[in-house]
Amino acid sequence: MPEVFSVIDRGARGDRSLRLGGVVLALVAAGAVLAFGGVLPIAFACMEAGVLVAAVLCFWNGCSPVPRPALFVLGVLVLAPLLQLVPLPPALAAMVSPNRLFFTERLFSSLAPPPAWVRLSLNPHATEVALLKLIAYVLAFLMANRLAAQGHSRILLHSLLVIGLLESAYGIIQYLADWQYIFTYQKTAYIEDATGTYINRNHFAGLLEMVLPFMLAAVLFRPRCGAGTATMKRRLLSAVSSIDSSKVLSMAMLLGVLCLGLILSGSRMGVVAGLTGLLTVGLLHLLRLRRRSVVGLLLALLLIPGSYALCIERTR
Repeated sequence: MPEVFSVIDRGARGDRSLRLGGVVLALVAAGAVLAFGGVLPIAFACMEAGVLVAAVLCFWNGCSPVPRPALFVLGVLVLAPLLQLVPLPPALAAMVSPNRLFFTERLFSSLAPPPAWVRLSLNPHATEVALLKLIAYVLAFLMANRLAAQGHSRILLHSLLVIGLLESAYGIIQYLADWQYIFTYQKTAYIEDATGTYINRNHFAGLLEMVLPFMLAAVLFRPRCGAGTATMKRRLLSAVSSIDSSKVLSMAMLLGVLCLGLILSGSRMGVVAGLTGLLTVGLLHLLRLRRRSVVGLLLALLLIPGSYALCIERTR
């Protein structure tokens, strides 16, 4: 009997540690966004340290299985920069990258004999910095997978939605009030666009295009009101009069805030990526319901912000 209580206690401690790791990861994401998008070296150094602390907490009581295709992709992503840092003999380096060896020979020809070992990276320090960032991203992915497997995905999902909405509202205020400041810092670039707390408008759009599909999924993937055999009129009346209807309308309005912030960023690829994410979620919902009317309604709703975005780009 004491052994049973010991196992239960260890499980409870592991669950608390996992949730605490999720909270730390959410705080790291919020801090990186607020620190000018995490572009400063001190910002992403703190982010990497925070991700390491969150990883220790999340994996303290074990790891969750990851699909093999995902592991393969993650392995390739990490090995690509890592192999560029491995010293290679000149003959092998010439086989892998002839231009790299040619550059090395031309560089050292007038100064000293060519080195006995050659790295494929032209700037090993920059590659090492990028590799550390990539490892932090991979750890964040693995932590999100573990949180989802243990039923704690809402920690990251809700924090991501809140961060995106706050950033979008900040960017809308910047644009409409012509108040081009990031806290007390006066912007010197992209002063005609919404950037939130980011320096680069494309990075700002990247955050919003990542949040948009989750918000649309929260609107669409909800329990359907009424039985499947009910008429369209009865289902509509049930949806409007239900308690959850106000929640759906609220989330739809928040989705509009995210769309408006993305459009005002002026990022062409950001708008395209955001619309692509929304269409993907809409198609998944179509496959779930098997109704063409859903796609028609979704296309009609996305046509308005898409057309407005194209008009903005033509006037620039």
